Amino acid sequence: MIWKKITGLFAAAVAASFCMTAGSEASVQKTEISQQETETLQQITEQFGETEQFGETEQFGETEQSGETEQPVETEQPGETEKYTQADSGSDVKVHRIRYAGSEEEIWKALQEWSDDWYYKNGGIEVLDGDMVYEEAVPIAQMGSPSGSSMTAATGTAADYSDTNVRTEGVGEADIVKTDGKYLYILHEGKELLIVKADRENTQLVSRTPILAPDEDPDNAAMELFVRNGKVCVIATGYSGRYDSSPSFYYYYNDTREKTSLYIYDAADPEKPVCISTLEMDGSYRQAREKDGVLYLFSSWSPLLEDTAAESTLLPFVGDEKVSPGDVILPDNITSAGYLVMGSVSLEKPDHWEDRQVLVSGAEQLYVSAENIYTVNVNSRSSYTNSEITKVRFDDGIFTGVAAGTVYGMVDDTFSIDEYKGNLRVLTSYWGKLNKSFYEILSDLFGLDYYDDAQWERHNALYILDEDLQRVGRIADLAEGEEIKSARFFGDTAYFVTFRRTDPLFTVDLSDPHAPVIVSELTLPGFSAYLHPFGEGRILGMGYDADEDTGIVTGLKLSLFDTSDPADVKEIARRIIPGITWCPAVDEYKAVFADTSRELIGFWCSDRYLVYRPDGGEGFDLVLRYDFFEDDLMGDSDYSTMRGLYIDDEFYLAGSSFVLSFSMEDGFRKDSIVKF
Repeated sequence: MIWKKITGLFAAAVAASFCMTAGSEASVQKTEISQQETETLQQITEQFGETEQFGETEQFGETEQSGETEQPVETEQPGETEKYTQADSGSDVKVHRIRYAGSEEEIWKALQEWSDDWYYKNGGIEVLDGDMVYEEAVPIAQMGSPSGSSMTAATGTAADYSDTNVRTEGVGEADIVKTDGKYLYILHEGKELLIVKADRENTQLVSRTPILAPDEDPDNAAMELFVRNGKVCVIATGYSGRYDSSPSFYYYYNDTREKTSLYIYDAADPEKPVCISTLEMDGSYRQAREKDGVLYLFSSWSPLLEDTAAESTLLPFVGDEKVSPGDVILPDNITSAGYLVMGSVSLEKPDHWEDRQVLVSGAEQLYVSAENIYTVNVNSRSSYTNSEITKVRFDDGIFTGVAAGTVYGMVDDTFSIDEYKGNLRVLTSYWGKLNKSFYEILSDLFGLDYYDDAQWERHNALYILDEDLQRVGRIADLAEGEEIKSARFFGDTAYFVTFRRTDPLFTVDLSDPHAPVIVSELTLPGFSAYLHPFGEGRILGMGYDADEDTGIVTGLKLSLFDTSDPADVKEIARRIIPGITWCPAVDEYKAVFADTSRELIGFWCSDRYLVYRPDGGEGFDLVLRYDFFEDDLMGDSDYSTMRGLYIDDEFYLAGSSFVLSFSMEDGFRKDSIVKF
C-alpha cells in the first residue's frame, strides 16, 4: 500500500511541519488543514463553542458525564462581551430570535436570503462590523404579538370506552375511527362518514354520509376525524379545483390550490348527520389536536418566490382571507421555504377560525405538549448536523410565537422530545468522528487521496432547555455507537432504548434539570421500538427480538418492565412471536390498542389482529387471535384503516369496510360482523 511506502519517508517532514505550524497557534488549532475545513471548523466554533477535532477528543464544550454540569463562565467574542454565559446557553445550544413579520417585503427578503444561501455563507450568525457576535436571546412574547379573541372551552363527560392512543395525555388526536360510547364513527375509503350503532350482537350501520362533493377532485380524501359533544369533525385534504365528470379527462376551474378542509357535522341524530360548518385553509393536511373544546389544525404550504415581493405568492389563505404579514412568524434561522399553517376552531362557535398563524420553515417533526407547539427541522445548509427548534404557545385557540434555538444532532421522532414543568427535554443523534486518523492528516498536508470511514460512529446526547430554549442541563456522549430506537419521558424520568446487537434500556433521572444522570442500564436481546405506560411503575415495550451475535431481527417481541425502582429496572415478562420481522403498530402509535385497567395490548400484524395480556408470570397470554380470512376480509384488513377499541365489556375491531365485535367477558367470543 502507498502509505507503507511513504510513512517512513515523510515522518520527519511531518514532524517538522507540526513543529513549525504549532508554535503560537497551538492553542487555537493543533494542525494546519485545508481552507475549507478551517472555515467549517470556524463555523462550528462560533455556533457551538470551542471544538478540537483533530487532537484530544473534547467536543462542543466540556463533556458532562452522567450529569456533571458546567459552571457559568463569561466568554468573550471579538469586539464585545458575549451577552449570555456559557451555562445559560450551553456551548452546543444556540438561542435565536424569532419575530412577526411587518410586511410581505420582509417575508420575501427573508426567504430570498435563505434561497441565496445567505445563512450558509454567514454560518447562521449575524455579522456586525466584521465581528461575529451572538444575538441576544429575546423571547418573542416580549416583542408583542397579534391579539385574538378568547373562547369558552367545551367539556365532555367520561364513559367506559376507549379513545385514540395519544402522544400527550390530555391532548386529543384525530384518527380514522372514533367512538362516543354508543356509536362508532368510521371513515370509509376517504369518501364517506359511516356511523355504526355499537350494540354487541345487534351492531348495525345506521347512516353513511358523503363527505366530498361529486364535482371535487377525485384525489381529494377525508383523512381523520374527531368526535366531541355530539359533533363529528372530519378533516379532508386535496385541491380546490372542480372536477369535470367527462369519462375521458378531468380539469380544474378557476385557481387550483392545495387545501385542508374541516367539515363539522351535528350528529345529534346519528341517522341523519347534518354538516353545519365547512372551513378551509391552504396546504396539505399534517396533523390535528383538540384541547378544551378547541381544534387545532396544521397544514404544510409552500410559497411561490419570484424576483420581487409583488410578483411572489407569499401568504396562504385561511378561510376566505389571506393570512396577514403580522401573523407570519419568522425565525432568524430559516431552514426551508415551506410554511406550517396553523388554524384553531372552537366547537362552540364552529363557523369561523378563531386564530390563524404561519410559521416559516415548516415542521419536519411536530410535537404538541399540553401548552406549546414545537417544530423541529434539520438545518441542511450547515456543514454539521443540528436541529432548529421553534416554540409556539397555544391557549384558548390563540397562537403566540415564543422562541427558537438550535441543538446539535438530529431528533429521531416526537417521542424524543418532551416538555415538563416548563423545560424541554431533547434526545439527539448524529454521525461523525471526533478525530482524523494519522493517514488522513497526512492526506490533508500533502494533497493525497485517502479516506477512512472506519472511525465514523453514532453519537447521542440529551439536552434540557428552559422556557426560552436555553440549555440548563445535558448528558453528552450518550450510548456511543448505539442507535436510539425508542424513547419515553414520564415526569422526572426518561427511558430510552438503543440498539447495535442488544437492547440497552437506559433510565435517566431528570429531577434536577441542571444535572441529569443515568441511573440504570438494562441490556437485553433485540430492542423495543415503542414504549407505552402500562400502570404505575410499569412500561410496556413493543419491538423485535434479534440474534445477539449478528443483530439480525428474528421475531416480534413484547416486554413488560418494572420501573418502580428507576435505579433497578427489570424485565418481568416477555413474549416472542417468531418469524415476524415487521409490525406496523410499532411505528404508528395510533394503531396500538392499550388498556391499562384490563391489562390488554392489541395490534394488527401479518393479516391477523392479536390481543395479549400479561399472564402474571414471566410471559403474555394470547387472548384474541383473529385471522381475517375467516370471514373473507383479507382484502379489507389493511392495517392503515383499522383500529381496535372497546365500549364497556365489548371489544370492536373497526375497519374501513367492516366492524367486528367480541365479548371480552366471554373469552373474546365473536358476537357480530357488519360489512359495508
